[in-house]
Amino acid sequence: MKLEIRAWNAVRREMVYLRADDSLCLWGSGSWIITGLLRPSKLSGILASGEGETLMMGPGVPDGNGRRFFEGDIAHHELPDDSGGTGVVRWNAARACFEIRGKDWFAPLSDSWVVIGNVHENPELVERCT
Repeated sequence: MKLEIRAWNAVRREMVYLRADDSLCLWGSGSWIITGLLRPSKLSGILASGEGETLMMGPGVPDGNGRRFFEGDIAHHELPDDSGGTGVVRWNAARACFEIRGKDWFAPLSDSWVVIGNVHENPELVERCT
C-alpha cells in the first residue's frame, strides 16, 4: 500500500493533492499544514488546517476506471441484476483498513467499484448512498 494524501480547500473549493516535492506536517492537536516550494502560484504553496479544510488519505488502490480511492470519495458498484450499492470511502481504525460504507453495510476497496464523486465537491451524491 502506498499511502497518498489530499486535502479539501474550502476557501477555493478545490482538492489539493500532496506531491512528492510537498511536505506535510502534523501536530498532536490535529492541526496540519502542507507546504510546497514548487507549487504553481495560484496555490501559494501552502494549505493549512482550519475552518472547512479536510485532510484525506488514500491507499493508492485504483477503482474500475483507474482513479485512486481517497477518504470521502463516493463509489458505486453495479451488480448483474441491475442492483448495486453506493457508499463513501472511509478509514476503519478498528479493522485497520479502508472500506466503502453504505447505510448498513461495508465492502473492501476493489476495481469492481467506480468513484463517482466525493463528499466535498458532490454533496448531492451522499443521498444516493444505500
